Amino acid sequence: MAAIGVTDKAILSPEIILFPQKDLELVYFKPNITWIPLAADGVVSRTFVQPLAKNALVRKFTMRVGAARADRTSLNNSGQVRMQSDDGGIKIIVVDFGMLRTVSGVGRIGGKIAPVLTICSLRPFKGDGFGDTDLYREECSPIGPFFERSAEQNTFETRTDRVRLRIKSTASLSDISASLYLEFPDLPSDLDIRVNDGAAAWTAAGVAQPNTNGWDANTSRIADLTKALAAITGDPHDASPLDANIVFSSRIPATLALVPDSNDVAYLARIAFGDSEETTIALDQEGVHDIVLPLPSWVAQVQEVRLTLTGTVPSERILQPVGPPRALISGSDGTAYDLLLDVDHAGAARLDAALPFSELTGVRLPLLAGTDGAEVRVVLYEGNDETPTKVVETGTSTPVNLTPAANDDDVWTTFPMPKPIKLDHKLTYWAVVVVGRGSVSWSLGSFAPSNAVIPIRRGAANGPWHQLPNITVDGANLGARIRAVGKAPSTAPVAPLLVSVAELESAEVSATPTAKGVAVTWLAGPASGTTHPSFVPSGPSSARTITLRVTSRMVGTVKLSAVDVVATK
Repeated sequence: MAAIGVTDKAILSPEIILFPQKDLELVYFKPNITWIPLAADGVVSRTFVQPLAKNALVRKFTMRVGAARADRTSLNNSGQVRMQSDDGGIKIIVVDFGMLRTVSGVGRIGGKIAPVLTICSLRPFKGDGFGDTDLYREECSPIGPFFERSAEQNTFETRTDRVRLRIKSTASLSDISASLYLEFPDLPSDLDIRVNDGAAAWTAAGVAQPNTNGWDANTSRIADLTKALAAITGDPHDASPLDANIVFSSRIPATLALVPDSNDVAYLARIAFGDSEETTIALDQEGVHDIVLPLPSWVAQVQEVRLTLTGTVPSERILQPVGPPRALISGSDGTAYDLLLDVDHAGAARLDAALPFSELTGVRLPLLAGTDGAEVRVVLYEGNDETPTKVVETGTSTPVNLTPAANDDDVWTTFPMPKPIKLDHKLTYWAVVVVGRGSVSWSLGSFAPSNAVIPIRRGAANGPWHQLPNITVDGANLGARIRAVGKAPSTAPVAPLLVSVAELESAEVSATPTAKGVAVTWLAGPASGTTHPSFVPSGPSSARTITLRVTSRMVGTVKLSAVDVVATK
């Protein structure tokens, strides 16, 4: 026999045809005995299993779905298959679709290991029983007279909810169900996706046709399952595994495709403070308050911190809440540059910190009293960029008695105004420090950028005012350390808190606690699509931590609760 090409077929006899297969294997077809291998890719559902966990945070999850008419659908994918009778050689099999469908063909799927069988007949259900007419029939001797139907005679199309097949075979029902197919000519329709047997998470009503009703030229489209997956996950207390069984279904058996498109999934870890999920911090003054958050061992990188802040917020704010650092003498044991003031010498600093305020209620200064203590007050002046010029009416603070300093530690003291002073943003304000008794030292600040320096002057209580010597310390300039206490306008509020993570303060977020609690989310950086900036927490993998940094512009008490870290594994 001549060689057979991989795309050729050779007729060896009127009954036997050779078909080349993969690796040149040959499978032959002999009527009623063996058959050409055929694919039966029709299904009513396609399942994809997505491994998750109960603490998964599903921000985005989409899948690409495809639906096209299937040429053939195996019996076991067509509906419920049951054996109605079996005498050993002849079997009556019913396939119940559970709904009306159009059926237009029957045949063998085949293969080298397929059982030997003959399709004696196929009849549709007619409402109260199966009809008397065989829509399809093969020679099934010794049942009835011998005859062979033509292809045209075995061509049919009927609409029914079940069919009955008479099969000549000794094979089992399961083998027969896997080896026979039905043809459903209708296009796939009324498609939906369900997750873990829940309600439909996505639907596409009507038939799936190319370039129609959201389907592309390949009868494909994107299904967004974010809400459905988020509904079964998101428990920060439970990190146990959870499989999402995603089932894509069609009313009509079809060729169905279900593949992931894009996903944005992280995981939640609820932080505990001892045996509680909340902690309270006392904000007795402005500044930084750090809270160490221990992390589960599975955390690899941190993307977010989510928390609830509860508290009663006063109307006053303190600016700036942090810095500048004290200017220290180079090479010393920590000795700082201070401006000495007494009854004959006053100090003045430009009050730039009050710019966000509509009202000034006080001034805070880092003053240390001498051995005999001191009485100090602050007088508010109008002025220009270089010097005070005019006292503000009712702008003199209540005098404050300072006790002798026990050490050189930084201490900030508030000098309250008798009543709030309305500020005019067209004017420049200065705070003049006047000593009525004793002496004080005013610690100076170190400003790295020269344009950030707060000007400070020295002179008599009523002036004139003189600049200090131009001193640069380790590349930084000397300036005044001074903070303003005031109220911001309702049109431009100043948040009382800033939330960040230590060493990532540039990503801080403003927060205003409420009596009922407000949700706050800190991000390591802005997301780009499904990519989220993250960082590796400090410490060994078994005991990693991050430090939540709360910078306060207020005085009060705040409760932190429901603190969740969003992380990757």
